[in-house]
Amino acid sequence: MLQQWSEFAAPNTFSLAMRLYSRMKLADRHPPIHNIVISNVPGPQFPLYFAGAKLVGMYPLGPVFEGAALNVTVLSYMDSMDFGIMACADTVPRVWDLAGDMGEALQELKKAAEAAAS
Repeated sequence: MLQQWSEFAAPNTFSLAMRLYSRMKLADRHPPIHNIVISNVPGPQFPLYFAGAKLVGMYPLGPVFEGAALNVTVLSYMDSMDFGIMACADTVPRVWDLAGDMGEALQELKKAAEAAAS
């Protein structure tokens, strides 16, 4: 029982604190602490199944916090990496442009990594 409680206590407490923070409009009383959250999560390197169907992709979603209008989360699964982008539409109105440019940016990063390795 304690193990189950500890698994859910932190996320529930954090969620409650974030709702209270938003309701009290505390973000309006100080400069933003940060404006973007970037997270990478290593996923399983083996196939997962649900009701006999093989999972073919995992699409991560991360929270958009008060004062941080953009969240980019990367999640690996077997030999792939999936990206999730969540944004406040008022602050980041052209989020599809950001998503569309990611392929080219990843190719640039790959070239730079290959050049550094040789």
